Amino acid sequence: MRSSVQDQMLKDDDLRLLNALQIRPRASWSELSRAIGSDPVTLTRRWERLHSQGIAWIAAYRGGPIVSATALLEIECAPAQTMSVAEQIAHDPEVLTVDLTTGNRDLLVTLTCTDLDQ
Repeated sequence: MRSSVQDQMLKDDDLRLLNALQIRPRASWSELSRAIGSDPVTLTRRWERLHSQGIAWIAAYRGGPIVSATALLEIECAPAQTMSVAEQIAHDPEVLTVDLTTGNRDLLVTLTCTDLDQ
């Protein structure tokens, strides 16, 4: 599925919807329709298509102790080890996200802790 998603070009209307949802993720379709200039039913259909194609998704994190420290870790790996390292890191309960990237780093990890010592 990954290769078919990468080959697709998003339309301007799709990009406007995704940007609006990034800015106001809890906005109703009616609120978004006024901001974007498209009716709520169209926005709903567009979201369903983007979601079903794996282009857009909703993420939520399980509640837990109060978080007072968040860190972004940039990690470099041997090319053949990137997926293995990402899978191992993803099992850590303090890790929120593990993103595979290009450029000077291979992984970008977001983690949270209850204090700076952790």
